[in-house]
Amino acid sequence: HRLIRRQRQMCIRDSYTSAKGVITEPELKRVINVSNDEISWCVVKDRKFVFATMDGVLYLFDSKFGKMWETLIWESPSSPVIADDKVVIATKDGSVYVLDIRTGREDWSVPLCDSIGDHFSPIVSDVDGDRVKEVVISTKDGSVHVFDGRTGREDWSTPSFYRTVSSPAVAYGNIYIGSVDHYVCCIDGCTGDTIWDYETGGKITSSPTIGEGKIYVGSWDHKIYCLDAYTGELKWDYTTGGIIYSSPAIFDGRIYVCLLYTSDA
Repeated sequence: HRLIRRQRQMCIRDSYTSAKGVITEPELKRVINVSNDEISWCVVKDRKFVFATMDGVLYLFDSKFGKMWETLIWESPSSPVIADDKVVIATKDGSVYVLDIRTGREDWSVPLCDSIGDHFSPIVSDVDGDRVKEVVISTKDGSVHVFDGRTGREDWSTPSFYRTVSSPAVAYGNIYIGSVDHYVCCIDGCTGDTIWDYETGGKITSSPTIGEGKIYVGSWDHKIYCLDAYTGELKWDYTTGGIIYSSPAIFDGRIYVCLLYTSDA
């Protein structure tokens, strides 16, 4: 299904591609009225989709059966995460909530700081290889926190160092994060120790993209950087025509980036 956000509405449409690769006009299946004009990005998994509104309501819908539940948390402009039988979301008051996906009831929550930020979605992954998924979140002051996904107990956190405005990325037992202080940083997933950092020529406002042992990150210096995921060594960089504000995407051997504006504009 294809999800489309409109004022106070979330629309579900069938998305169909013909054998020749031509996308037909999707059929409208359902219109969902919500409580606020501002809606977070919607996350879809196993026919279920979840999103939050800026007045603090979190919704979970089934594409066939409609609304399963809604619950009042706190305003959240960031995207929620569906992980197994849990919904995880960070809220603007500086807290992380983990809810049961079947009922919407809170399993646990943790207050972190005065404000997590507008684009700080949690990451749920087995960071340290113990076969238990952790919840990873970064905050505006540059700290990174890792919690046991079952109990909410904090495994470790880093001190405030590099300021960040985006979510971390997790791979190879490490946590990777970009900062507005121009650095890409690799943190050990077990200890929270810094393994390496690399200084770019500008702010980094998006999450790194990871693939085949390499880290790809865009910067406000108009460059995209490719770094070795294990050592931080620069493999190559490429100068584009404008600020790279969002995360690179990798598909079919190519890297795609969106520019905030171009030098010709």
